[in-house]
Parts: sequence; C-alpha cells; structure tokens
Amino acid sequence: MIKLLALKALLKKTKAYVKKYWKLIIGIVVVGFVYITSKSKVHSLAKALSDINDSHKKEVDTIENAHKSELRKIEKARATLASTMREIELKYADSEKKLNKKKRKEVEKIIKENHDDSETITKKLAELTGFKIYVE
Repeated sequence: MIKLLALKALLKKTKAYVKKYWKLIIGIVVVGFVYITSKSKVHSLAKALSDINDSHKKEVDTIENAHKSELRKIEKARATLASTMREIELKYADSEKKLNKKKRKEVEKIIKENHDDSETITKKLAELTGFKIYVE
C-alpha cells in the first residue's frame, strides 16, 4: 500500500511538473524528432554537394587539359609553318626563282588548313611549288 501511495504522489508531482514546463517538454520532443528524421537527409545533402564539387573539378581539369592540348597543337603548327617556309625559300633560292607574296600566302594557307596531315601538306606544296618538300 505504501508503494501505491508513493507511486500516486510521484504521478501527482509529474503531472504538476508537466503542467508547469509543458512548452519545454514539447520543444525537446520536437527538436529530437527533427534531429532523428533529418539526420539521413543532412548526410545525403553533404554527399550530393561533395559529388557536385568533384564533378566540377573534373570538368575544370578536362577544360584545362583541352586548352593545353590546343596550345601544343598551335605551337606545333607554327613550328611546321616556319620550318616549311624556310625550306621552300631555300629551294626557290637554289633554283634562282623568287617566292612572291601570293605563293607565300598560298603556302601558309595550305599549312594552316592541313596542319594535322603532313602527307597532304607535302603533296599540295609539291603541286604549288614544283619542289618535293617533306613536312614532318
């Protein structure tokens, strides 16, 4: 019987405590509920943000590599143009002909249009100048 009375007194004290601090109790329950339900969402959002950052870094690296590759191709084309023009001028000087501006521009155009295909450059330059000039 004493235990029952002690239990009754404890329930009355708990009821009075809940009446007095009901807002605090509801706040704690709401915060706990929000924390439990959003915990997985926070991790998935962080993962999504990380994936987006990784994707962006890969895209930037790809763009930079393409740009460097394009610069290398341009440098190679310039070197090819310069060496081929020197060789053509030497051939013309040896045959005592003059390389006029029109032919010089045509040579430059051939090299610029076909900078990736050395066989085509060699063939077209032979047709234009009459000399066999091998382009690497």
